[in-house]
Amino acid sequence: MKQGHITTKNSLLKVGAFRWTDIANLTNRSQSFEDLKQDANRVEIDEGWIFPLFGPQSRNGLASYGGPKHQELMDDKTGAEFRIFAQMAHLRLCQLTPDLYGIDKSLSKREMQIIGWAAKGKSNSEISTILGLSESSIDSYMRRAFAKLDVHDRTSASVKAISMDLVRT
Repeated sequence: MKQGHITTKNSLLKVGAFRWTDIANLTNRSQSFEDLKQDANRVEIDEGWIFPLFGPQSRNGLASYGGPKHQELMDDKTGAEFRIFAQMAHLRLCQLTPDLYGIDKSLSKREMQIIGWAAKGKSNSEISTILGLSESSIDSYMRRAFAKLDVHDRTSASVKAISMDLVRT
């Protein structure tokens, strides 16, 4: 499924696995859903599963499978087993390709350290005391980290750095 496809836009809003036919409830693009259904029916697939997958550094994605009119593949137990397998495969892919979707420029050790303190609620003044640096140095490091993370404030920087597993609180 390509970016912008009816399933990619709506699927990550759901945390759990769901069936292809549930897409109709997630979108107001009824014609797109009907087109998708017709494409599947042309190859004799009437139902399938979609699994939102979540990985480190915001590397989220989708896995999907469908079968040619095999209802036994659509029971919840089988769906749960496929979801576990898909999540494990996704996490392994993330391990094997760590730089595939990283930020353009990596944060320096000092930038990560400062964003980490900011994520714990420390002000620039408090961080400067903790690290023994001037407040203007802390401000410079923060601004460089903002640019690298493509954010404009310390809260967004903290949230993004934590979600990307760059810092831990």
